[in-house]
Amino acid sequence: NISALIPFYSAVKKDEVSRVTPFVGVLAAVFTLIFGVLLGVEKLDLFQFLIFLILIGGALLVGRPRFELLGILAGVVFGLSLVLAKAVYQETSFLNGFILARGGDVRVGLSLFLWPKNRAALRANWHLIHGKIVSMIGLAKILVSSGFLLQHYAIFLGSVILVQALAGLQYVFVWLIVSVVALFWKRIHHERFVLAT
Repeated sequence: NISALIPFYSAVKKDEVSRVTPFVGVLAAVFTLIFGVLLGVEKLDLFQFLIFLILIGGALLVGRPRFELLGILAGVVFGLSLVLAKAVYQETSFLNGFILARGGDVRVGLSLFLWPKNRAALRANWHLIHGKIVSMIGLAKILVSSGFLLQHYAIFLGSVILVQALAGLQYVFVWLIVSVVALFWKRIHHERFVLAT
């Protein structure tokens, strides 16, 4: 997942989060379907496929970001990682599978510090991380971790393809939360919401 987060956050940095997130999410769902079927992890019957199309259809209406290549790369990697996680969950318990998968993320995350440029950037910005920012980062990490754990438990219990498609509901919440926060926090004033969206 960390490998997918790098192009995802690069795309968010260059475009609106309310456009990038649905785009990447739809692509992740599509690639989850493709990889799930190709690797024989699971398949959908006709009714489930129609549900899949309905679930991802709403996110398609939001539009495309300007940095599509980064979004496509993130979607491919997210989709493949979810299918591989489901394959692991089919062979072991949830806890064992989750720990195995997260172990890979920890290794990839730590490998980012092998590049001197990354270490220098962290040192240069370390003084900016204090007070309110630390609290916001901590809260964000708690929320993300909770959502991630619940998503993976749902994948363990059911269809990885439909769970990823159902994740499209998060885009409704992203849109609502960002639109409300943008009213009070002028740093994200570049988020534009039009009636068509």
